[in-house]
Amino acid sequence: MKLAGVIVIIGGWLIATVVALQVASLRGKLALNVIGIAVVLYGLVGLLNRAHLKTAIWKGGRPH
Repeated sequence: MKLAGVIVIIGGWLIATVVALQVASLRGKLALNVIGIAVVLYGLVGLLNRAHLKTAIWKGGRPH
C-alpha cells in the first residue's frame, strides 16, 4: 500500500509538472495543475496515511 501511495504521488507530480508544460492555454494548465495536486493529496492522505495508521505505534503495530 505504501508503494502504491508513492506511485500515485509521483503520477500526480508528473501531471502537475510535465504534462502542464505541453499545454498552451492557461485554463488547461490550471486544470491539469489542480488535477495533479488532487492526485498528490489523494496519494498522501488516502493511501500513505491509511497504510501508516495500520501499523501505528500507538495502535500496537510493529514499527518499521
